[in-house]
Amino acid sequence: MQSYLKTDEKQNCCGCGACVSVCPRKCIELKEDASGFVYPVIDREKCVSCGACDRVCLYSADAERPAREVAFFAGHSKNVGQMRASSSGGVFPAVAARFLSDGGVVYGVTLDEKQTVRFARVDDVADLPALQGSKYVQAAPDGVYGHVKDDLSAGKRVLFSGTPCQVAALKRFLGKEPDGFYTVSVICHGVPSQRMFTDYIRYLEAKHRGKLTAINFRDKEKYGWSITLSYTIERKGRAKKYSESCKLSPYFIGFLRGKILRQSCHACLFAGVDHGSDLMLGDFWGYQPQYEELRSKDGFSLLSVNSDKGRELLDSARDDLVLGDVATADAVGSGNGNLGKPTAAPPDADALFRDYEAHGFAYIAKKYLAPAHPVKEKIKALIPPSLLAWKRKRAAKQ
Repeated sequence: MQSYLKTDEKQNCCGCGACVSVCPRKCIELKEDASGFVYPVIDREKCVSCGACDRVCLYSADAERPAREVAFFAGHSKNVGQMRASSSGGVFPAVAARFLSDGGVVYGVTLDEKQTVRFARVDDVADLPALQGSKYVQAAPDGVYGHVKDDLSAGKRVLFSGTPCQVAALKRFLGKEPDGFYTVSVICHGVPSQRMFTDYIRYLEAKHRGKLTAINFRDKEKYGWSITLSYTIERKGRAKKYSESCKLSPYFIGFLRGKILRQSCHACLFAGVDHGSDLMLGDFWGYQPQYEELRSKDGFSLLSVNSDKGRELLDSARDDLVLGDVATADAVGSGNGNLGKPTAAPPDADALFRDYEAHGFAYIAKKYLAPAHPVKEKIKALIPPSLLAWKRKRAAKQ
């Protein structure tokens, strides 16, 4: 296997940015391609061929990972407010809050006021909500690896949260893993580009003829634990909040069907039960009846402990969680396909990106990302949330 630094094959680069951070000559930068995905570009005049970039590249020949034992659990936070502000069961904020209270710092992904997905550092529990919730966009590294290294060098305990490839890249960048370094990854379906997301925002603004001021990928306010997009549009001095099912949103349709993902995501190195982090978190979709005593209508998390550090993290927050063991077969069959294999590339993915580059998001939304059952989903959206909650409760008892 050769890294993207040595070839032009885009499936051999996940855009982690470790090569940029490790370069002693600062001669590598990430640049967007025509679809908005970032790839390393080397200034050959400055390069001294030291090989540092190849040593940290996840696609280099010596980047194989030993197999580890994985233990699965399911549950949720006992703090209802914490859980409702999270995408699934609120396990991450429970773990992170304990880590912060013990004097550590936490790195994770946030959505800033410009709707840009980026990494942020938190050292106060009061700021932790900024890192909660799913962001289905690739976060640019923007020097985060160096900041983590500085904190570790200063003797601080660091908890880093990101996609499996970002976690692995940071480990490669650090070299020998420090004792005070802990990692959490998400069960990752794949990542669209920031440009695609920004263009989707412009699409929504054109649709409503206003300015988008807030967006939430997994809002529980109207439909509870689900995949419901919400966003706020300001128009003529008034703000209005919209909620939309993932089955009606062209961005979500593209994401869930694997149509707008980075090429490397379709050949992900970290798909499987061991994502390489200490603790892995996701939604426990398709939960089995025998886990009824653990389930919550406000969210239900699937998590795996992949190391002694992962067990330490989980044990530290155990008093704040409702938690129970999960059989591996149930975890793998939970609807999280990437616990088995990477998200497959649809046959029309290449054509979609060519049209996106030529015509923009509105064009591909109409041509490739139309809802399968628009009338049914729009009718469902008119049903009062209280009735939907009653139907979910009734179905859960059957």
